[in-house]
Order: sequence, then structure tokens, then C-alpha cells
Amino acid sequence: MQNKSIKLLSVLAVVLVFLQSILPGAAFAADKTEPAESEGKLSAELLSEFNEDELTSFIITFTEKPDVEKVAMEAAQQADATLSEGNVKELQREAVVTELQRAAETSQAEVMQLLEAEAEQGNAEEIKPYYVANTVAVTATKEVAEKINNLDEVEKIVPNKEKYLHNKTNAERAALPTSPVWNVERVNAPDVWEKGYDGTGIVVATIDSGADWTHPAIKQNYRGYNAATGEVNHTYNWYDITGDSSEPVDVVDHGTHVTGTIVGTNGEQGIGVAPGAEWIAVRAFDSNGRASDSDLLEAAEWVLNPTDANGVERPDLAPDIVNNSWGGGGGYEEFYRDIVKAWVAAGIVPIFSTGNDYNQTPGSVEAPANYPESIAVGAVDQNNELAPFSLLGPSPYGEIKPDVVAPGVNIYSSIPNGRYGTKLGTSMASPAVSGVVALMKQALANLSVQDIQGIIRSSATPLTDDEYTSHPNNGYGYGLLDATAAMEQTLVEKEKSVQRISGYLRYDTAIEISKEGWDRADTVILVRGDDFADALTSVPLAFKEDAPILLTGSSKLYDKTLREIKRLKARNVVIIGGTGAISNSIQSTLQNEGLNVRRISGSSRTDTALLIAKEVNPSGSDQAFVVNGYDFPDALSVAPYAAKNGIPILVTQKDRIPAATTKALSDLNVGKTIVVGGASVVTNAVKNKLPQANRISGNDRYSTNTLLAQHFNPDVEKMYIATGRNFADSLAGAMLAAKNNTGILLVHDRVPASVTKFITEKDVKNLTIFGGKGAVSEEIREELLDLLN
Repeated sequence: MQNKSIKLLSVLAVVLVFLQSILPGAAFAADKTEPAESEGKLSAELLSEFNEDELTSFIITFTEKPDVEKVAMEAAQQADATLSEGNVKELQREAVVTELQRAAETSQAEVMQLLEAEAEQGNAEEIKPYYVANTVAVTATKEVAEKINNLDEVEKIVPNKEKYLHNKTNAERAALPTSPVWNVERVNAPDVWEKGYDGTGIVVATIDSGADWTHPAIKQNYRGYNAATGEVNHTYNWYDITGDSSEPVDVVDHGTHVTGTIVGTNGEQGIGVAPGAEWIAVRAFDSNGRASDSDLLEAAEWVLNPTDANGVERPDLAPDIVNNSWGGGGGYEEFYRDIVKAWVAAGIVPIFSTGNDYNQTPGSVEAPANYPESIAVGAVDQNNELAPFSLLGPSPYGEIKPDVVAPGVNIYSSIPNGRYGTKLGTSMASPAVSGVVALMKQALANLSVQDIQGIIRSSATPLTDDEYTSHPNNGYGYGLLDATAAMEQTLVEKEKSVQRISGYLRYDTAIEISKEGWDRADTVILVRGDDFADALTSVPLAFKEDAPILLTGSSKLYDKTLREIKRLKARNVVIIGGTGAISNSIQSTLQNEGLNVRRISGSSRTDTALLIAKEVNPSGSDQAFVVNGYDFPDALSVAPYAAKNGIPILVTQKDRIPAATTKALSDLNVGKTIVVGGASVVTNAVKNKLPQANRISGNDRYSTNTLLAQHFNPDVEKMYIATGRNFADSLAGAMLAAKNNTGILLVHDRVPASVTKFITEKDVKNLTIFGGKGAVSEEIREELLDLLN
């Protein structure tokens, strides 16, 4: 009878949510509308707390809500034009923080002035403005609250409530279990470790009761600890709101247990899902496991923008993931939603436990876990049965909640002072998801929060029972967390992705290409970056030497290029072109660095092509490519294939074969030529004078480009993209393409039809763009991504 009643309540809750979604007036009266006795923006709950002339703590929220998602997107688009891909995340976070600070400064000004004046009269104290959700916390009289109630910029005034940790019980255990513990095995984390993913390079923050950083299970993973040197730096890695500890501590033991489930290693034992990830922590909960809303605002702001004791901000040191094993009541309570949106815009994955109550009722999943933007985690036991305390969906937004479930009963992990113990609660389940997300982020760092939420849901193992007979459902959500399946989907996304290798200038892009392809290189090819006619034929030589191609100016070596040569530990530099292209002063600079430098140079580009061809094929070549030396795209299209196959590239004029090319054909004993490009590029009269000449050409440079790819059949799992109108980026990139046994596809202000056809018919899995947004626009990148999917 009880099961039938619960099922009926579940159905009614779903119906109410559905009606709410289609009928604006059919909202949950108890959840979504202010009670009738509220006064304007003053909530009825707060009014009931006031005593005349006594100070009461409350929070003021403001109507201005910055569009942080738009700001982050615009920052990413700008970053493609100016920065390398690795800095996009940092620029987005800085843009989000700046916009939030701007909105708070302008909208809070009048309220702050009023509160400061009231503070001088003894009517207000503890005034704390926050930009992360555009709020001000204050302790003040009812009269002060009533004055604020009249201001247009104020949205509402609500109590400064308490939230609590989702902690049930603790049992200390002295004996160490076999490795790894059951809950880590249950989510299949060890299978992912074997594939090389343990969370390395990913940072997870906890907002909790702190963490005992000296515990051997988590010490090695603390971002503030350098295991190699023994040095410790807690700045930007630890923030204590409820105490004054200068280093991470935990007087409750909750946060240490949570942290252990995320990253714990326990020596050779496995208690953490992502034992290679790093952690940082905010202590927002006191010794009773309680935190005020204002404390949680402060914690959220620090997570978004870590700040030191002197107010120096480092948004670049914000974590990748934030675990929240806490909550504070179900229903429609949007106090924290702006914070979660800000985290998401900054690329920080928000993970929340659903909450605990043995009186499970439909729709009881707590805020902030019940927000659409949050990844909500419920708990199951060792039999994969829903824990009797794990709170239920649906959310007040009409969504299935939780998103997934994870082990949350009898979870073995670290507790302070070097001890270990078991706990149960949804608090113990959410860190398993944080760990799996760390594994995913290591594999594909630019996964969006929305992508991660989708993968976590779709990869989960469906769970049902006598109560929840269909899938998904509001008990188990989309099912049991599965690290193996989540990683498989992540790697599919990684394969079907459009990456970008770019730098501020073309010289920087060439350096980034070098870093992508080479850890070390004995030889480097150096070409002029703004006039690279001599370099067009150098890609086969670079391939023979396994040498990256770097760019320089004519009279001065770019400092970053020299640093890259040193990073590669190169001993030799081959300069392509004469002193008119690259000066003797650059050669001297390189020699003064102890490098062996030689120059390949002819009296013209055709002579240089001959010299390069002889170095590539000293014993001759039975065939050669012939390209127009004054019209670059065809030469660059063919360069990766020429390099891979050891075929020299010779150059000609449109309607005349230069003497140096005739000599090259003779000296190399070329018996067959392949002319690249149509008759408008190399005339038929020229073609007919070449030995056994065949032509590969399309209607334009783009169709010629794809015909070359079809003819030479590169590995299409991964190909490269470059602009067909500016060629410095693809000059350096052609060598990387050859090294990876693939080719370059050319685009312009759209993706040409021939390239579209090639990508779809050949089932290309991955594309990497050479150059920034100025070379290949973000719109082109999105178009390419659509083609892959």
C-alpha cells in the first residue's frame, strides 16, 4: 500500500510539473510564488524573523543579471584570433569575472551607500557585497530592510539561511581493504586507468568542511604541495571561511572523506576515482556541518576567482570541477542558481548531491542539485538498489533528477589524522561523479559542461526496481555512473572534434605546430615568415630530417622562435633562402648559440627548389611534382603527400619552364611528372614539354586540393584545415600533416563544396585548424564540427 501511495505521489508530481511547463499560471503555489503576506520585495519568511530594533541577517539580490554565457562565448571567439587554444579557458574565466564585477559595482552602488550610512548609526553591520550572484549580505534592522525595499534595482530581500552537509553516519575502520575499494570498482574507474586516464592535469575543488591535507591518502594530490621538493604553498589552494587556519584542516571529517573518494590513493591502495587529479578546498561549513548562505556565496566567489590575502585575483587558477556534497531544502529556491550559471559559463563543472532524508517524497531533491545546470547525484548501495535516504525527483523545472546515481552506502575513504572510515549519504556519491568527470576532462579538456552532463546521463547503466519500472526515472535518474562508457563516449567526441593550433602571430602559430608534433628535434628548418617563396618546396626536406618548420623575420630572429629551438634541443638549423630572405645576422645569432647552421639558397626560387630536390633525392627521382611557383595554394596542397612519398617539388612559371627546372628534371633523371593545378595555373603548352606529364586539377584551388587527397589517400582519421588565401600557417603545418600521414584541406569564408563532400564521404573523424580566427573563422569551425557529427 505504501509503494502504491508513493507511486501515485510521483505521478501527481510529474503531472504538476508538466502543467507548470505549459501553463504559466499553473505554478507550484508553495514553491514558485511569494506568500501573500510578503511586503514588496521583502520575503514573508524574513519578515517573521524581524524583532523591532534588533539586527537580523539577510541577503539582498539585484535585478541585473549579466549574460555570462554570452560573455564567455564572445571571449572564446576573440581568443581564437589572438591566443593559443590552451589560453581560451583562462580568457573566458577572466571575462566572466570582469562582467560579474562590473554588474555588481554599478547595481549595488546605491544600496552600499545606504548601508554604510546606516552602519554609522548602528543600524547595520557585517556588510558583504558579492559579485558572483550580484548580492549583498548584511545584518541590519527591519527599518533598514524596508528602506532597501523601495529601491528599483533591488530584486528581493531574503533571510540568510543555513545549508548543511549531506552526511549520515561514520564508522572508523583500522584495516585497509583490498585495492581498489568496491565503490571505485563499481563505477569501473580502474578500467579507465588502464587506458591511461587517471585525472592527471585536472583540478577538483570541494566546498565542504575542509580537508586534512596531511592525510597520506590525499597529500600527494594537493595542488599546494610539491612532492618533488617538499615545498608547500596554500595560497590560491585553500580558503577558510568558518575558521582562521592557514592550511587545509577538517574538524568534521566530512570534507576529507569526500576528497579521498575523488583523488585518494592510500599509497598503493585505490580509494579515489581519479587518483591523478589535484584538489583544492574551501572550508565553508562549521564544526556542526552548517554554513550560512553568505558563507556559501563567499565560497562560490573564491572558487570562480581564487584570491589571496592581499586581494590579488587569479581566475586562471580556478578549478575544472567543484564538488558540493551539501544542500538545503527542496522546491523552487533559486538563491544559488546564478552562481551555478557563472561556474558553467567559466567552464567549471558543478556537481551536487541530491540530499538525504529517510522520508523520501517525490520532488524532494534539494537545491542547488535540482537546477537544470547542476549535475545531481543520488546514492545506491552495494546491490545497486536506491539508498532509502536518497532524495527523489522530479525537479521543479520539470526535469528528471537525479542525473545519475553512484555508490553512497558503506563508502570507505580517508578521515582526518591519517585514519580511514566508512560513511553513507549522497555526499559520498557525488565525489564519484567528480572523479569520473576528471577522467573525462583529462581525455578532452574542452568538453563543455553541457556535453559532460549529456555524456554522464547517456552512458549510465539504466536501473529500475518495483517502484521505478521505466528508464529514466526520478529515483535512479539515468542510471548508475559508468566511467568506462563515459570515457568511450568522450573519446568518440575527441575523435569527432575540430581543434585549433594558433598563436598571436604566424611565427607563434609555427611554434605551436612545432610543440604539437615534436618533443625533440635534431634539426630545424628556418624560413622567412613574410615572403616564403623559397620555402614552398622545403617540406619534403623537412620530412626527411624529421624537422619542424619555424618562421623568422628577414633581419631579426623572433625571440620565441629561438626559445623553441632551444626547447627542441636542436643541434642543426637549415636556413632556406639567401641573405636577401634571411640575413647573415640571424645566421650569426644562431651560431653564437652553438648551433650548426647551413643555408640552402639559389639565385631564384627555381634554383633553390633544385638544390632542395637534390638533398631530398641525391640519387635522383623517377617522378616529381611541378607547381606554379608564383601561385602558392597548389604547392601547399601537395606538400604533405610529396614529403611523405619522397617526391621532389619543382616550380615553374605559368607559361614557361625556367632553366633551373629543366636542369632539375635532367639532373634528377625524372621520368614522370605530375602537374598540380589547371591550365590557368600551368598551361597545356608547359605541361606538354614535361616528361610523361599528368595533371591533377579541379575547377579551383579547393577542388584541386581535395582531388590530391583522393589520389594520395591520406589517413583521414585526422586531417588539417588551413585557409586557401594566406599560406604561412599551412606552410609550417604541412610538415606536421606529413608526419601524421595525412593532408591539409583548404577553406575560405565558407567550407567549399568539394571539402564538404570529402569530409562526409571519407568519414573524417577529427580536424585541426592551422591559425587563429583571423585565418579560419569560428563560423567555419562550427560548420566543420557540424559536418563531423
